[in-house]
Amino acid sequence: MPYKIRKTRCKKSSGEPGNYRLSYTDKSGKHHSSCHTSKKKAQGSIAAIEMRREGDDLGVPLEAEAEIRGLVREALLLEEITAADRREIEKISRRSARQEIERAIGPDLGRSIRDEVKRALGSRATREEIAEVAESVLRRLHRELAAG
Repeated sequence: MPYKIRKTRCKKSSGEPGNYRLSYTDKSGKHHSSCHTSKKKAQGSIAAIEMRREGDDLGVPLEAEAEIRGLVREALLLEEITAADRREIEKISRRSARQEIERAIGPDLGRSIRDEVKRALGSRATREEIAEVAESVLRRLHRELAAG
């Protein structure tokens, strides 16, 4: 296919400006045009188009290729995870969780918890609330003991 790369202002499909327009006509006679930010990216697009074309020349109909891809995808999804895979996933998950906690709280989780509890219990309102709950529990306990 004859490809043409021209240096001209254009707009990419994302809406961003570009400087190189790639245009070509495919085998079926359909005209295509795409905008790129550099000549190298336009040439990369040509390479991708050629790779796609070479894949079409394998003689596999598109319907069959789609079906094969679906079967492979399904087989990969249904593949059983081994015990070693599970251990590796758990290890990665723990490491990731630890990093998230350290990022959010700090490196010393125990100290952070102690400081937070001190702050919460150190306020007068919290102490009064704890005293009210304890008094209520003791009254109920005395009633139960007196009734029983």
